[in-house]
Amino acid sequence: VNNGNEKRLDNNKNCRSLNNKIIVTNLYPNPTSGDIFLDIALPDEVAFDFEVSNEMGQRMVPLFSYKGVRGINTILFDTRSYRAGIYYLRIKYNENTEVKKFVV
Repeated sequence: VNNGNEKRLDNNKNCRSLNNKIIVTNLYPNPTSGDIFLDIALPDEVAFDFEVSNEMGQRMVPLFSYKGVRGINTILFDTRSYRAGIYYLRIKYNENTEVKKFVV
């Protein structure tokens, strides 16, 4: 997360303009044939659960959790083992659920 880039981590400490909003970007690059990224901007630490499923609803990776820090959090997903098709990333946090569609 944050790719170990210390300058970016320092910037996170100054990220106060979010007005207590959580911002989840679209996945990029989309479509992909390798790594896909998701940026999440947080006003404070927040716990997330992630799940990737295919069009048939089959879970592609086990449900996993992540504790985000204040500022920009970049999450990387490796899709190289996925067959060509449409997939869904389900993101759960603070009683909210967002679903992002991506193509491999």
